[in-house]
Amino acid sequence: MLARTRVGLLLFLGSLTVVTLPVTAGDRGIAVVGRPHIAPPITQPHYTSSHALVIGIDKYSNGWPPLRNAVKDAELIAAEMKQRGFKVTLRKNPKAKELNQIFKQFYATKGADPMARLFVWYAGHGHTINGEGYLVPADAPLPTAQPFGFKRQALNMSS
Repeated sequence: MLARTRVGLLLFLGSLTVVTLPVTAGDRGIAVVGRPHIAPPITQPHYTSSHALVIGIDKYSNGWPPLRNAVKDAELIAAEMKQRGFKVTLRKNPKAKELNQIFKQFYATKGADPMARLFVWYAGHGHTINGEGYLVPADAPLPTAQPFGFKRQALNMSS
């Protein structure tokens, strides 16, 4: 005779609770049970608007090896975010000036509303110098070849 065990795993997802059921070797599964008394449905949105900035860089021109899936991944993320109700800004293979301007414009315009939800997704090369992270635009030189040129063109994460 197989003994039954109950696992007490609870995850709260909005107004849903995920509960694992008693299981035996031949009876495994998870049930999703609505629990409105735990987390009532939201009648007003938390945010006034939702914006996504999605960037993918495959084509590097100044010593960095090219990537194969960063732009494809960015396109997939952009499509998913649109399905989730976000207004999406998708940029592919931006160079240094454009990358810097994209972030400034996104945060200055979309972030002007304190109730706006902002999502940023980046796929491309990154680099760290003395614990400080950088996003690498398509035309940035290698930091080993041109340290000052790299810092002028790469986007510092603290920015």
